[in-house]
Amino acid sequence: TAQEQAEQHEQQQAERLKRLTELLTTLEDSLRAHPYDSMMVISAGNISYDLGKFDKAVEYYQRFLQRIDPSNSLVRVDYAYAMFQSGRRTDGINELKSIVAREPGNQSALYNLGVMYAQQEDVSQALYWFRLCQKANQQSDAGQRAALAIKQLETTT
Repeated sequence: TAQEQAEQHEQQQAERLKRLTELLTTLEDSLRAHPYDSMMVISAGNISYDLGKFDKAVEYYQRFLQRIDPSNSLVRVDYAYAMFQSGRRTDGINELKSIVAREPGNQSALYNLGVMYAQQEDVSQALYWFRLCQKANQQSDAGQRAALAIKQLETTT
């Protein structure tokens, strides 16, 4: 039944969260001995992000960007979104805009700017960034997600 499926899904989610939390604890223990191991730092950031522990994710991404690879745009996009989700909305948006200034075709940054503005209910800014994302490459996943977001925003306003 639908009820059983919902309960099974909930149980699977709880187990996944438990495994991720255990993995994060193990990584944090390992990071005490190797605080700048790039794979462990980025993994700890990503797992914190997945668990919704955005303040912790910001710390790990910041460590990675300051001490390991400041030019890594993928990590920088996650860092910006984690800042945004942890309440530092302006910092997150400004971080993404700085990526776009250096890499105007960075669809991940463009798309996330659209998402951030949509979450703030600034539809005109959200549409602006989603359109830039779509224009950068309509065939990519990000371009197609941007097209869907544009369609949704245009039908709700």
